[in-house]
Amino acid sequence: STQYALREGRAVAPNHLHSDYLNTLVTQGSLGLLASLLFLACACYAALLHAQQHIWVAGLLAGMGVYLVAMVVGFPNVSTLVLFFILAAVASASVWSPQARIPVWELPAPLRPLASAAMTLVVIAALTLHVRHAQAERLLKKGIHLHASGHAAESVLPLEIALSLQAHDSFYWAYLAEVNRDLFQQHSRVSDHRRAVHCFRQAQKLSPNSSEYLTRQADTLALQAATLKESIPVYEQAWRMDPRNPSVLLNWGNALLQLHNSPAARQKYLQVIDMDQGELRSRAYYNLALAYLNDGRPELALHTLHSVAAPGPDTLLHMALIYQQLGDRTAWLRTLRQLVEQFPNDFNGRYELGVALMTQNIVQGAIAQLKQALHLNPKSFASHYNLGVAHWKNQQYDKAKYHFRQAQLLEPQNLVIKNLAQKIGF
Repeated sequence: STQYALREGRAVAPNHLHSDYLNTLVTQGSLGLLASLLFLACACYAALLHAQQHIWVAGLLAGMGVYLVAMVVGFPNVSTLVLFFILAAVASASVWSPQARIPVWELPAPLRPLASAAMTLVVIAALTLHVRHAQAERLLKKGIHLHASGHAAESVLPLEIALSLQAHDSFYWAYLAEVNRDLFQQHSRVSDHRRAVHCFRQAQKLSPNSSEYLTRQADTLALQAATLKESIPVYEQAWRMDPRNPSVLLNWGNALLQLHNSPAARQKYLQVIDMDQGELRSRAYYNLALAYLNDGRPELALHTLHSVAAPGPDTLLHMALIYQQLGDRTAWLRTLRQLVEQFPNDFNGRYELGVALMTQNIVQGAIAQLKQALHLNPKSFASHYNLGVAHWKNQQYDKAKYHFRQAQLLEPQNLVIKNLAQKIGF
């Protein structure tokens, strides 16, 4: 099924996202458009040369003019109004005065070929613009399909070509920016990040009243440490344009938190909590707790985490680590067990519970949890190493050496494992 997309912040159905062709009777598509334009061109030619300059001539010209202007300014959906204008002109001629004449069209005979040539150029210009637009829409559709299928790198070329054909459309710039941002997050290439920021800026220039493009631009700037500070004024501008959007405040607070400006970040999170009652509120509570932790206030952070509705694995893990920091071992283990029970496939929960049980000399329980952690992440150096330590404590030396060797294979330059290899020999 064709995916829906967003254009200028509005939901657009697939048949309008891609080419909205001039529809003549039941024919729709490029051939239908060509047939319509040829018909209109011939009609205008005949009218200019031979007709008695009735008002319906103005209707034909007005219809062609509306279509041409619509294509030039980039609103192809309006192009279907060409038939409405023509029919309205004909109806006016029939009702108002069938014999009405418009002096402006009473051209001298020598000027009629020039008028015909001008009309032909209008038709050619309209057809050329439409072909460019239709090709751009087809390439955009191909790029969206490739991106949605997980082939972001392959989608760049058709999107770049589409953008060269439709450079005045902010949606093309914004979608190419999204693809480049995804590529940066996958491969950490600075060129992808730079291209994404540039495309979002171009989209914003074309749609200066869109806070959505500003927010995406700021989010992209915040992905890289080198441009993190640049995101702050962009978030501020987006917030001034859309002061009812709590997600802008939340992301703004996250950027401030990364810049170690915890007081300003807390202010943004508290504003989100006052504005939103859903998921953003819970995320704001969680990030507010991280801000308190950065300020060295674990008790207040723990109290804030308890305000998170339906806490996820990250929330429970932070609560457990705070309990450990505060010296409450019972609550530490209880929270980790709750985490594993509610989210059995969470690697961090399994690993942390295994380490916690080993510190309490519950070796068999530690081994069971660390094995589960390794099952979830077989390339975890820490899990192999701690599982080796647990087996060593349990006097299972062969199993311990096996996991030490696996850890060494994963990080051969790690000094801890190198010293251990020299000490016990494995």
